[in-house]
Amino acid sequence: MFGVSDGNILRPDQIPKDFFTRRYRGKNFAVWNLKFDSGSILHHLPVRSLEILRRDNKVSHDGYRYTYYPHKFLRISQGKNAVTFWDLMPFYGSSLEAAAQRYLGEGKKEIRTKRFTRDFVKANWREIGEYCVRDCWLTKRLGEVFLANLRRFGLRPSALYSQASISFNYFRDNAGIVDVWPMWRSCKRLLRFACEAYAGGKFEVTTRGRFTGHEYDINSAYPFEISKLLDLKNAKIVYTPEPPPDADYGFCRVDVHISAPHPHSIPIKLKTLNTFPIGTFSATITKAELEWLRAHHIPVKIKEAYWIKCASRKRPYADVIANLFKLKAEYKGKDPGMYYTVKTFSNGFYGKLVQLTPQPNGSLRAGPGWNPVYGAIVTANTRLRVSEFQRRLGKACLAVHTDSIITTREIPKSELGADLGDWAHELSGEGVIITSGIYQLGHKLADRGFRLRAGPTWLDRLREHPKASKLHLKETRPLSWLDALHRSRPDDINLFLELDKTLDLNCDRKRLWTRKASGASLLRGREHSAPRVVYQ
Repeated sequence: MFGVSDGNILRPDQIPKDFFTRRYRGKNFAVWNLKFDSGSILHHLPVRSLEILRRDNKVSHDGYRYTYYPHKFLRISQGKNAVTFWDLMPFYGSSLEAAAQRYLGEGKKEIRTKRFTRDFVKANWREIGEYCVRDCWLTKRLGEVFLANLRRFGLRPSALYSQASISFNYFRDNAGIVDVWPMWRSCKRLLRFACEAYAGGKFEVTTRGRFTGHEYDINSAYPFEISKLLDLKNAKIVYTPEPPPDADYGFCRVDVHISAPHPHSIPIKLKTLNTFPIGTFSATITKAELEWLRAHHIPVKIKEAYWIKCASRKRPYADVIANLFKLKAEYKGKDPGMYYTVKTFSNGFYGKLVQLTPQPNGSLRAGPGWNPVYGAIVTANTRLRVSEFQRRLGKACLAVHTDSIITTREIPKSELGADLGDWAHELSGEGVIITSGIYQLGHKLADRGFRLRAGPTWLDRLREHPKASKLHLKETRPLSWLDALHRSRPDDINLFLELDKTLDLNCDRKRLWTRKASGASLLRGREHSAPRVVYQ
C-alpha cells in the first residue's frame, strides 16, 4: 500500500495511474526514506524495466516515464504531467520517529509488527493503513517545518535534491560562487593537477584494542578551511618547478621519500583504499603539503607544478561562514529546527565543490559549484591538521577520522576552544577500536557498515566471543529494490529480512599488524601497527 497525508491509501493496482488524477497530478510528494518508498512505487515494474532504471536512471513502461536518482528523487511522467517524490530524511539525518519527537513533540503510531506477511496485511489492512497515514502526516509536518525555516533565510527551493544543493543556493545568494571556468578555458591541465591532489579525508587506525581515552574534533573543519580560501578571480597561473615567492596555492607532481614511520597527509591507493605508507612514491600534492614535508625534512623532488597567484586578499566565503557559525551557537539548545537548518547551510557547501556525477556513458558531469582547486586545498589542509597531531602524540594517538582524533593522552585545555576551526573535546571514557569507523568510546558506538542500534556494544560482543576472529551479526531491515536486484531477489523488494553480516576483526589492510586479532586479544589491551612500505 501507499499512504498519503490526506488519509488516502493507494493499493498496488492503483499505482501509478492514481497519481495522475486531478487530486495528485503535478504534485510534489515528500517521503521519509526514498530508498524504501521508491520500492513501493516501482514494485509493479517488470524486472527488466527495473534493471534499466537502475543502470540508466530512467526507463519508460506502459505509457509512463520513470526517472530515479538514489537518495534524491523519483519522478513519474505521463505526457506533460508529472509527479515527483523527494526524500526528506537526509535533511534531518535521523529516523522519522526521532525527528518527529525532537522537532514536533509527537511520535509514530504503534504497530504490533513490521513483518508484513500477506496474511497479516490482509487481516490488518485498516490498522496498517492508519499506521502509514500517521507516518505520512508526520512527514508532511516535518517538511512544512523545514521549508518554513528555509523561508526565514529567504530560500524558497523548487527542488529538494540534497543538503548540498540547499547550501549551494544559500551561498550563491549570500556570497556568490567562485567558479573555475576561466581556468577551464585557459589552463585545463592545472585543474587536472588539482583533481589528482584531491583525496578526501584521512581515515587511519594506528592502534587497535581496548583503551581508556579521549576523542577530539575540529569545530566545523571544512567550513573553517573554506572560510580561509582566497578569491580566484583574475588569478595568475605559473608553470614552474619551484614555487614563486608570492604564490598562494599550488599543485605539484612529486617524488617523496619517507624513511621513518612518519604520519603524513599523502594517500597512496591500495586497490580502493587510501593508505599512508612510508617508502618512495609519486603523488600530486598541494603547496601546503609541500611546505609541511619540507618543514619536517622529508625529501621531496618536484617534477612539475602549477602555482596560483591570487589577484586580491578577498576571502569570498569568510563572512557567510562566520555568520552561520555564530547563528549555530545561538540556536544550539534553544531551537533545534533552526540549529539543524543552519548546520545544513554550513556543512553542505563542501559537497558542491567536489561534485562530479557519473553519467551512463561513463563520463563525469561537473556540478554548478565544482571547484577542484578549492576541494583539494580544503581536504589537504584538514588531513595536515590531523596528521600533525598524530606526529605530536606518537603512539598515544590511536586513530583519525577526517576531522577527529582518538588519543590516550589529554590535549591541554589551552589548545582547545569553541571558535570556528578550534579543536574541541568530544568525550572521554573506556573503549575499544576494531578498525577504521568501527569503535566504541564511552556511550558512543561507531558502526560504519553495520546497524547495532540498541543491544550489545562492541565490548559486549567481544566478551561474548573471545576466541572469534570474526563476529557474525544479524541485521533486520527491508530489502530495497536496488538491493533486491543486486542480490537477484526481485520478489523480496521491501520485505523485512534478517540478513547475516560478518565483521572480520582483521579486516584492516591499511597498516601492517603483527598478530591476528581475536575478541580476547582486543580486550587484553592495545596493539600498535606499522605503516605499509611502498617503493614505486
